[in-house]
Amino acid sequence: MRSAARFIMLALAFVWGCSSSSGGGDKDTVGGTDLQTEDVTTGDGTQGEDTVDPGDTTEPGDTTEPGDTTEPGDTTEPEDTTQPEDTTEPEDTTEPEDTTSNSIGKWGVPWEAAWPTPEQTAVYAMGMPDNMVDLPVRIEYGIDFEGETWDRVTAGTPEPGNGGGVLIFDRSVPWEIRIKHLTVYYKNSVDTYGFIETFDPPTVYPLDGTTGDSLNTTGYTTIHIPGVEEPFLLTQFYTLDVLETDASIDLAFGTVTGCLKIRATVTDDLDQPPLVVDVYIHPTLNVVYFEGAPGVALAEMVSPWE
Repeated sequence: MRSAARFIMLALAFVWGCSSSSGGGDKDTVGGTDLQTEDVTTGDGTQGEDTVDPGDTTEPGDTTEPGDTTEPGDTTEPEDTTQPEDTTEPEDTTEPEDTTSNSIGKWGVPWEAAWPTPEQTAVYAMGMPDNMVDLPVRIEYGIDFEGETWDRVTAGTPEPGNGGGVLIFDRSVPWEIRIKHLTVYYKNSVDTYGFIETFDPPTVYPLDGTTGDSLNTTGYTTIHIPGVEEPFLLTQFYTLDVLETDASIDLAFGTVTGCLKIRATVTDDLDQPPLVVDVYIHPTLNVVYFEGAPGVALAEMVSPWE
């Protein structure tokens, strides 16, 4: 502030010096600085030379530091420290649908509980109502059939001259059965099988429905009959109706309650009379009764799995 004031005073002095004069000697200006001259009388009375009054002894002009010497702006592009957008797909933490053997059905039991172990055997009476035969039944899991993995039900002794049969099925989807193949043997057929049916695609039987549910599907069955050189293809139309979900049935070892009763009505492209099959399925005993099936008109459980 003092330097600025001093600069202003010098400027005013310069203006005043250019426009006015004062008494007491001549006043000259040099470069804006007052030069005061006085008459000097020597000791002998002679006039001496003028002596220059140094005049204003003001400190030299403002020594303000030179203007801003800030380095010129950095024109280098600043480094982009922005994090790149993460385009990685987030990990799917959704629990997969439970298709394991522990899936709980409408009965409130695990799917696995509906199936006996391979070591267990049950006994079923099978045949015509006037000619029933007791046959042991067992189930094997994970067997090979035509290069694929399936499960197998074996009843009796499935070979010519003996009553019995083999059913190939899949149970990989809880509370659903897919039937792939059926071979039936009769005692009076000593040289060959009774008949063979192959279902392509497999016929699906849902086991977790509610009363009134109905499923319509079309199946294609290849049928082999002894004495007929070429098998024939039959187009079949299935209607599966859930009749009851808490049905009861009297069997040889007692009354079984809490059964799912399904009716399958089968027609075909040959316009044959409909085939009607009623099946009773218990959540832990499995199939306990059915009637109307081809090859085996009637089957009922005589003793449970043990």
